[in-house]
This record gives sequence, C-alpha cells and structure tokens, in this order.
Amino acid sequence: MSLFKIQGPCSIKGRISLPGDKSIAHRLVILSSISLNSTLIKNFPFNDDCIATLRVFKSLGTKIALYPREKQVKIRGKGLRGFKKPSLPIFAAESGTTLRLLLGILSGQSFNTKITCARSLSQRPMLRVTQPLRKMGAKIYGRKNLQKEEFPPFLIRGNKLTAITYKMPIASAQVKSAILLAGLYAQGVTRVIEPVKSRDHTERLLKAFGAGIKIKSGQVLIKGGKELLSPGEFYVPGDISSAAFFLVLAAITVDSEIVLKNVSLNLSRAGIIRVLKRMGADIKVTHHMVTCLPAGRQVTRHTSRISARLFRNLP
Repeated sequence: MSLFKIQGPCSIKGRISLPGDKSIAHRLVILSSISLNSTLIKNFPFNDDCIATLRVFKSLGTKIALYPREKQVKIRGKGLRGFKKPSLPIFAAESGTTLRLLLGILSGQSFNTKITCARSLSQRPMLRVTQPLRKMGAKIYGRKNLQKEEFPPFLIRGNKLTAITYKMPIASAQVKSAILLAGLYAQGVTRVIEPVKSRDHTERLLKAFGAGIKIKSGQVLIKGGKELLSPGEFYVPGDISSAAFFLVLAAITVDSEIVLKNVSLNLSRAGIIRVLKRMGADIKVTHHMVTCLPAGRQVTRHTSRISARLFRNLP
C-alpha cells in the first residue's frame, strides 16, 4: 500500500461567492412554472438535479430560456392549469427533490403522467410522500415490495383533490412541500402539522408568489385554487451546505479569514453556523456578509457594502 501525506494550509484568506442553493432553485422553477407571468431567476445553479427539474417542466409545456454564462433562467408561467400532457414519460433522473415535489403538482392535473427515474433514485422508498397525497384523492400507482413500501416509476392519474389536515410523523421539508403544492389544486384549506420545524423555503416562496398561505404554531395552512403571480425576479442565494466546508476550514486554521458572499441565512437551514459558534468559532454576520475566523481571533476589518441577499428577508 502506498502512503501519502497531505500538508494543510498555514492560513486561508479571501472572499468566496457560492453557487445558488439548489433547494431554493428547484422550488423557484416549480412555482415560476405554475404562476401566471414570467420570472427571471439569477444565480441559478446549473447542476444535474436542477437541470432535471428544468427538463421536467419543459416537457410539461413551460417556456424556459437558459443563460448559463449569466447563471440565469427565464420562465414564462403556465398557471395552475396550463400544463399539457407530455408525449413521453417524465424523467426525474437522480433528483429526489424533483420527484417528490412533482408528485404533488401532477396529482392535481387533468391528465395522466408517468414518472421514471435513474437507477439509484428508483430504489428510494416514496410511501411517505404518496400516502398523504392519496388521502387528498391523488391516484398514484408505484412499484411495491413485500414490505408494502413504494418505489418509482409512478403512474399518476390526474384527479380532483380535497384538502386534508395531515400531522407528519417525521419532519420532512420535501414531504411537506409535496403536500402544500398539491394543496394549491385542492378544494378547501390544506393543513400540515409538523412535529419539528423543517426548512421552510417552500412556504417563504409560496408567500412571495401570493399564495393563500398562513403559518402559525407549528402548522402551515394553504388555500387551494388561488392563482400565483411571480414578483418577476429572484436572486438565488448561495448554498449554506457548500459554505459549510469553508466555514469549518477557516474556523480550524490559524490566522484565517474568509468572507462568504451571497449565502442563504434562512434560520431553518443555518444550523452549521449555530453549531460552530457553540464550539468557539468566531463567525459574524456583518451587514449582509458572513465572516468566519479561527476561534478567539477578532475581526480587524469590516465592510459596509451590501453584498448578499438574505433569503430570510423575503416577504
């Protein structure tokens, strides 16, 4: 066996702009596609999962223009009922977010759809998503095993949905999102009760698109039938998961300072910052910038220039 040695850096200094948060990007593509007007999405992350979502909604008839060099996507919405039946099965590739959220959207359409996935995602259990959707009237048919778990591919027969109150056994942002998106097509008010708060990108964006949504005491309520209107333009903040590597690196390396620009500071996703602070890391949010230094070292220089948009500040 050959041995190798890795020499770590003495110090790290600099400013980093991170790619857009893919969790937010997925949801922006979906909500932009079902709104009544156009949306320009800036700092869009052109990774495989987000591209899968773009392809899915193009196959449903959404007009999507891609500008990879500018990291932008422009989407002309079709409204809640504007999709057309795709000529071929929809392919979600390996994107679990695409599949789970799409189940909620397609359950309320007026046509039938088949969803297929790549090899790994086809082995992922999906009963926790399909079960509450069926309670709303969704007609979803998947592949089952002896343990009565359910897997892709799925056939979805479009049907009229009815609002439900669903108490989630386990907190899951994607399951919650699938139910809320189905709730847009349901008659009445759909209520989701969470045992523990999960990330709330979907709720924030639904509110920004003018959905009839209310949040109170661990519950999310959404009224069906209301058309969405896009604010017109969104900037996707940097992914806090990608930022975590640099935060840890700066926190454990002597005489280091890293400024991370354009990072999402949604409180339901920023646990890494709280944990590192508890461990003694010197992390400061300066205006709209996150600065991370090794434990005990003070910031000697700050900037007052606003260089990031905080996702928590969405209306």
